[in-house]
Amino acid sequence: MTMKIHIFIDAENVPIANALMTCNVLADGNEVVRCDVVGKEDTLSPAYIKRRSKTFRTHNCNYGKNSADMSLTVLIAKAIYEERDTDILAIVSNDRDFAPVIQLAVEKRKQVLLLGTAAQSNAMEQSLKLMNIDMNYVTLGVIDGEMLSESIAVEDLPNGLREFFKKNHKGATIFVKRGDKLIELPFIDGMDKNIFLDLMRRCHIWTRAQRIEDEIGALYLKIVNNKVRFTDSTDEAPDGVPKLELMPDDLKEFYRSKYKGEKITVKRNGKNLELPFVSGMHLGRFVQLMRTFGAWDKSKKLKAMMAELKEYGLKLQKDCVFRV
Repeated sequence: MTMKIHIFIDAENVPIANALMTCNVLADGNEVVRCDVVGKEDTLSPAYIKRRSKTFRTHNCNYGKNSADMSLTVLIAKAIYEERDTDILAIVSNDRDFAPVIQLAVEKRKQVLLLGTAAQSNAMEQSLKLMNIDMNYVTLGVIDGEMLSESIAVEDLPNGLREFFKKNHKGATIFVKRGDKLIELPFIDGMDKNIFLDLMRRCHIWTRAQRIEDEIGALYLKIVNNKVRFTDSTDEAPDGVPKLELMPDDLKEFYRSKYKGEKITVKRNGKNLELPFVSGMHLGRFVQLMRTFGAWDKSKKLKAMMAELKEYGLKLQKDCVFRV
């Protein structure tokens, strides 16, 4: 059964490699509805910042003792009251200051997963039992103890790969094992699997005898149409068309009732993107579609919209969008 999980990360005391690997584990077979990371903005790892999205959010905590814990507590309490469909609240932290908000979650019949070091987990269990909290609603776990030992930058990559990454890299990284060390590597979501294989071998992660199909699952990656992607990449279906499930509810309902499989190709960040299209849809609905998937931003003027409609082989007629 797929569970809906909201993850809360204390970036002040959990190493980023451990936190992101924990996110990958939780996302395996479940739906991460949101991930909130709390830390001081000027010391927050770029790997967190580059992952910012509607569901992966970072929060700057005020300076001072326990400021991150207080910010996390507020976010958790907000989720308890506002997210009726969320099954599990996962707290990734090595602090022990969350007992009161855990008590609140249990009172509201929310499942809580608390992940930290073994020592923190044992201490928290004792605290919760002293508060007579129903432990049937609480699961205590230990974060993977492996620590990041090396981070390989794009500039450190071998010739050929370096130039490819300079042109295409958008800041994503993955964490891999090399011997008994944990290594952070630059990664391009959707890169050709042969280039990825070359990356892994030339960075001495895999040997020539290792096959990508045998190893990729352990990295929480997947192969789709000979492209390597994050397992939680959900912006596009295997055929390159954005999934209807990712749309706002009103747009989703419109497509469920009107969509007949027609597609159009538009530009997003200089690259082609296929979108589901309904001939005769209202211009306002079409604009919502384009904004939802990042093809247009809110600053796009009507004149520029009309020019792009023509470029895409579309026309505006009586406030509705049709193929030419």
